[in-house]
Formats: sequence, C-alpha cells, structure tokens
Amino acid sequence: MNPVLLFSLCSLIWGSTWFAITFQLGVSSLWSVFYRFLLASVLLASYCCLRTGFPRFSMAQHLRLFFQGACLCGISYWLVYESERYISSGLTAVLSTSVLYFNVIIRRLWLAKPVEAKVVTGGVLGSFGVLLVMLPELTVQSVFDASGKGIVQALIASLVLSIGCVACERNEEDNLPMLPSITLNMLYGSLTVALIALAQGIKPEFSVSSEYICSLIYLAVFGSVGALSSYIVLIRKIGADRAAFIDVVFPVVALCLSSLVEGYEWSLTALSGVAFIAVGNTIALKPKKVELPARVSENQG
Repeated sequence: MNPVLLFSLCSLIWGSTWFAITFQLGVSSLWSVFYRFLLASVLLASYCCLRTGFPRFSMAQHLRLFFQGACLCGISYWLVYESERYISSGLTAVLSTSVLYFNVIIRRLWLAKPVEAKVVTGGVLGSFGVLLVMLPELTVQSVFDASGKGIVQALIASLVLSIGCVACERNEEDNLPMLPSITLNMLYGSLTVALIALAQGIKPEFSVSSEYICSLIYLAVFGSVGALSSYIVLIRKIGADRAAFIDVVFPVVALCLSSLVEGYEWSLTALSGVAFIAVGNTIALKPKKVELPARVSENQG
C-alpha cells in the first residue's frame, strides 16, 4: 500500500480511538490493553492461517519479536493509559511528540542512521503546532498542578514506543514475514502487560457493559489490526523517524471529530497550530530526490 494511504489511515483511525479509550477506563488499564491486543492477535493469526499458513520462527527471531512487541504493543500503551490518570489528554498529546526526537536519536545510536536536518526541522514545527492546538487545555494552573508522575509516565511511554519502532525497523533487515510478525508483536505485547498485572497483584477483571465490549472490539479491529499494522508497515517503508509524524497529526483528527460530536470550537491559535503541523509534515515527509545519471550524448567520442 502507498505510504500516503498508510499514513492517512493511521492518523484517521488513531484520531478516533481517543473516544473509544474513554469507555475502557472502568477496567484496569493493564487488562484492557491485554484484551485489546490478545483479540487483535487472534484475528490476525486466523487470517494468516487461512491465507498462507503460519510460518515457523527461530528462537532468536521470537526473542526479537517479543522485545519489539513488549515495547510497541504493551508497555507503551499501558503507560499512556496510566499517565492520563494524572495529566490532561492535551498535555499527553504534546508530550507524545517526543517520539519524533527519541526515534532520531535511537536510530542514530542503534542503526547508525544519519540525522536528517529536514526531519528535525519538521519535528520542531510539528511539535510547536501540537502545542498551539492543545493550548486551551494547557492552562497555567493545569500544567503546574499536573502530577510529575503523569508527565514522567508519558515521556517513558514515548521512549519505550520509540525503542519498539526502531526495533521494528531493525527486524525489517531480516526480511521477516510481515503479518505473522505483527501477529506475534501483538501477542507478546498482550502477554507482557498481563505479566505486569499479575506481578502487581492485579487480578483479571472485565466489564460486560455494551460500551466496554463495543469499544474493545473497535480498538482491537480498527485501532490495532488496522492502524497499528499499517503503522508497522509504514515504518518498514519510510523509517521510524518519518512514521512518528503520525503522533502530531492524530490529535488534530481527534479534535476535528470532537468538533462534530462534542461541539469543540476552533480558535485562531488552534488553526495556526494546524498550519505549523502541515508545514512541518511537508518538510519532513517530502521524498528524497532521485538523481538520474547524466545522459551521454550519442555523438560523444
């Protein structure tokens, strides 16, 4: 699939998951994340088995996929859920843009990838844009009253997510089959948060309310199977640094949906933020120019 379509799909779906997650808060965040990714992995595994069968992986490959899944589909999601118990979703959205910079640094240290000036420039503009968009939520009192624990959790969530993204890019070098790898990422992510819950003495819990079940299905099918799978494919196509720009787009999508269903009113400041995000994305995601070899004149020599 075209990278532009993948980017758009992730942004649109993840922009809508903000609403679905609010119906999950009555149950422990660890178990909610566990159910979400376990269901997603079962659905993807069923599709893989019906389509081509499920391949065998070596122990070393399983270990790499476990590490990637624990970061990408488990710990990072749990920490984001937990951070919103202490800080506003607006502050969480602003802090999540740190993924952009973590990705650049970790790619450089781990994969020896060059740091591109346009990606950093685009990241700074995009992050400033998110700050402007979320400014109404970030009153002086809300920021200074914010729990340091929530801020730390949000930043660690971004760091862990970034490690998972770069691990995904590293695993691409081994040419692992796409969908089976994603299936195992989700399975291992769900198992990781379940182990964390049991280690903390949190017993399994579930809600049989229609809101919880419907939101869980939506998050598993669209938020995980659809969007997260597309995100992993996008990382393999354009790299973790550029794929992370989704984190500056989907909060805007969420506010667009909020304006339709919750009456959110756009301010000039928020619209200016959208402009900064658009410019930043244009700079960072602009494809590299491919220099064609100079044509040699037929009359030469």
